[in-house]
Formats: sequence, structure tokens, C-alpha cells
Amino acid sequence: MQWKSWKVMPDEIKMEVRSQWSMNYNLEDLNEESLAYVNRLFGERYKQWKSDLHHHFQAFDDPQVPLQDSCPKELEGQEDSWAWL
Repeated sequence: MQWKSWKVMPDEIKMEVRSQWSMNYNLEDLNEESLAYVNRLFGERYKQWKSDLHHHFQAFDDPQVPLQDSCPKELEGQEDSWAWL
């Protein structure tokens, strides 16, 4: 998830994220207004997620420690994304 914001994320990635959420929510056949609402909501959640990760990073005195030893569980196996964030 190496995009500055939801707005600049490629449409194919947005569709992949929405398809993951479709396992729990019916996001198919949304009208334009509903799709715009979902996109705003996802954008807000993406921004909050990045902020939460930033706060996790700031909890350490040495910036190398979280990069080497404290990758959040949701980014395990995606250390390059953690370093980018």
C-alpha cells in the first residue's frame, strides 16, 4: 500500500480492496452516489490507517528500531511497505 492517498491509488488496486470487503459487505451494483460515498469512506480509513502506523513508528526513540524489529503484524511479509510508510 505505497500510495500517498486513496485518491491517487490506481483504480485496479481500489477494486481489489473493495473485492476484499465484498466478502463481508455487498458492494456490487452500487449507484454513482453510493460508490462516491464508499470511496470517501475508504479514503478516510486509509488515511487513518497510515496515521496509526505513523504513531506506531514514532513510539520509538531510534527510527531504525521499528524498521528492523517492530513491523506491525498487518505488514509482516511486506517490510518494503513498512519502510516506505
